[in-house]
Amino acid sequence: MIDKTLKFLADQINSYIKRKTGSATFGQVVLKPVVNQDGHLELDNNSLGMSLINFDEEYTLKQPINYKRTDDNKVFMTNPAIHLNLIVMVVAHFSSYEEALKFISMVIMYFQNNPVFDKERQPQFDLPGIEELRVKLQPISLENINQIWMALGAKHMPSVSFKVSIAVLNEEEETELPAVKSMEPQMEKL
Repeated sequence: MIDKTLKFLADQINSYIKRKTGSATFGQVVLKPVVNQDGHLELDNNSLGMSLINFDEEYTLKQPINYKRTDDNKVFMTNPAIHLNLIVMVVAHFSSYEEALKFISMVIMYFQNNPVFDKERQPQFDLPGIEELRVKLQPISLENINQIWMALGAKHMPSVSFKVSIAVLNEEEETELPAVKSMEPQMEKL
């Protein structure tokens, strides 16, 4: 589900960039790491790279375990949905520094104008199990951005980070609970 979410967002940005620039290849977003396992730059020149740099669960939205009873008196337990926050970095790798800044600005403007994705707003939104995506700018301190670039093993390039909140992920897997036959009070134990 994370892969499909990031692919969907990359496709949305690419459509926007194509409308703004008229080019289907120059400045397009690719979903890949900044550097490969050997430490070599993975991004093509004149492109944007989108990478997942971290994620966590949004505990404040976590629901308790759900129980439901069917018409034939069977009881099922379903696990609560997971709400995830993805921290995503978009990196600009261009021959010209000005072009890199221009394309990073386009990405920022796109998400500023489109902070919420769902079936109502985007007919092409087709992410099974996901009701909605919310995207907002994720400021990172200079110290943390330095640590991120060191961990990536690359030199700093123009980049921007976003928090992508994924609402409701649940495959509705149910576990049948054993039926309670009868309950008899045991007065002698009191």
